[in-house]
Amino acid sequence: MELTGSAKLTDAATWELPVRKYTDWIQSAQYVTMNDSIKVATYLYLPKGIKDGEKIPTIIIPTPYFSMSKYRSAFFENLARKLAMAGQGKWAEDFTHFGYATILWDLRGSGASYGKKLCNWVPDITRDTASLIDWIISQPWSNGRVGATGISGPGMICQWMLASHHPALKAIVPRFTAYDIYNSTVVGGLTASRFIRDVGSMLRAMDSNRLYEMPKQKFARFLLRFFGMQLKPMDEDPDGRMLAEAVHDHLNIWIVTWYASLLRMNNCLAALLP
Repeated sequence: MELTGSAKLTDAATWELPVRKYTDWIQSAQYVTMNDSIKVATYLYLPKGIKDGEKIPTIIIPTPYFSMSKYRSAFFENLARKLAMAGQGKWAEDFTHFGYATILWDLRGSGASYGKKLCNWVPDITRDTASLIDWIISQPWSNGRVGATGISGPGMICQWMLASHHPALKAIVPRFTAYDIYNSTVVGGLTASRFIRDVGSMLRAMDSNRLYEMPKQKFARFLLRFFGMQLKPMDEDPDGRMLAEAVHDHLNIWIVTWYASLLRMNNCLAALLP
């Protein structure tokens, strides 16, 4: 298509990847304390070789499931990576090549985080988003600019993060997701009950650190147990004591059903967004 003055309209720049600046990364895992003293699990990936005083942007990948897992041995961990079973670490590694810090964030009540996963998630997510971003922009490597991305459930969380109105959250890229969880699962008055039951079953397995119970197939369950797949603890927790405490937090209160949370979602979003 040609415009006046021979200017051409093209989307070529959209498909051009930025230059790879780094070939390796440094990974760490640590708890970040929220404003109400709840500790949430974060897995930080930084480009290896950034210069002293260099400031870089950050990408958050949030999840209501779990971000990282550990295995019986390095052999099984490498095999899990080849089978795409190793969580979102590979994605974070790729971002570091282009000069981004990346944080995998287990929401409170999820993964290795402390806290309880209440049926009404949005208020906790918005408050915790602000606390986490405050921590990020206080780090010596941060340039004060933060984005978020995720697929499906994590993508939906990215949209809810906007309700924090944090000025450092500059962009989100939610992928293959929904915004209104109620209208996405109660379509035309018909409840997607099978979907809700399946997701609820998987959440119970994740939140109790029985990851081998996630699949329904017996062979898949056997495979995960054989691999020794479990939630990955923080670096400050070498004996797994804090992880055990966090998992116990998850079990002290349980969401009644997903449907209970769906019934309140519309009003909650309407109250939080301008």
